[in-house]
Amino acid sequence: MDTFLSIITPVYNRADCLEACLESVTAQSGEIPVEHVVVDDGSTDDTYAILDRYAAAHPSVRALKLDRNRGTNAARNAAVRAAKGKWIMILDSDDTLAPGALAAVKEAIARHPDCRHFLFAVSDRAEEFASAGIPRDGTREYLFRDFLDGLVSGDFAHVLLRDTMTRFPFDEELRIYEGVFFLSFYKEAARMLLINKVIIDRDRGRDDRVTYTLLPDNDATLRRTVAAIDLLLERFGTERLRTSAGRAALESDLVKKYRFETFLGDRSAAAATARKALEVGFSVPSLYKMLNATYLGRAFFKVGRLYVKLKFALGVRPD
Repeated sequence: MDTFLSIITPVYNRADCLEACLESVTAQSGEIPVEHVVVDDGSTDDTYAILDRYAAAHPSVRALKLDRNRGTNAARNAAVRAAKGKWIMILDSDDTLAPGALAAVKEAIARHPDCRHFLFAVSDRAEEFASAGIPRDGTREYLFRDFLDGLVSGDFAHVLLRDTMTRFPFDEELRIYEGVFFLSFYKEAARMLLINKVIIDRDRGRDDRVTYTLLPDNDATLRRTVAAIDLLLERFGTERLRTSAGRAALESDLVKKYRFETFLGDRSAAAATARKALEVGFSVPSLYKMLNATYLGRAFFKVGRLYVKLKFALGVRPD
């Protein structure tokens, strides 16, 4: 039987929780033809041993291993290349499939054969969707423009065509910054269907969440963030100018880019970003221009970095 759905999971040093993720998929794999492609991203703990042993006992699980830690984007690309399903679901290694998830995916695809990208609820957002007027198991259609203009944001459980992910691979130098690439997926699909049914239970309490690697507390992250914004501007900058909401989103990106270039001490790059801002009709905030002009950007950043580290030491975590 042809594979209907490929679930892809990148994993790095998650020996403590990987088996729960794997079990949540195999417990439901009889409901539809499914494979679980799990890519170990150069783990240094027992993660791959657990994965390899589990895959040997469960034919639907495919274990791959990268030669070194290359980041979530590289692991996801490797999983997509290996996947055989028409559809792909993205499942992180510290999350689990909710009961009935695969049956819900199968039903949604059957009911909406023209849809190319489904968005399902994750456990920590279901009430948020309900508060927005989307009843449990209810639906709402979103357009590419809604995401481009920043009118819709946040995390979803994604089910989309493998062909789309093949054509728009993640940039491996950036390691993560998935939002840029999901915009490409949304543009390709044109319309997305949100179904307010939880199909992924998420653990949001871990200190090793991948999103914490995006905190702007080191130079490497600042540079990758700037590179991600550059890619966003290259792909979608012109399109964002077409609406007032898009312009506001573009302004926010350019201000962040200028701020991070100032923190890096890259005054020439910051000046170029300021000129770009003027071209589209606004000026960067005076505080950041002052920091750039007085060479105080690096010092300001170092103080901010100490503040972030202090918050973590006190157990305060970003949402």
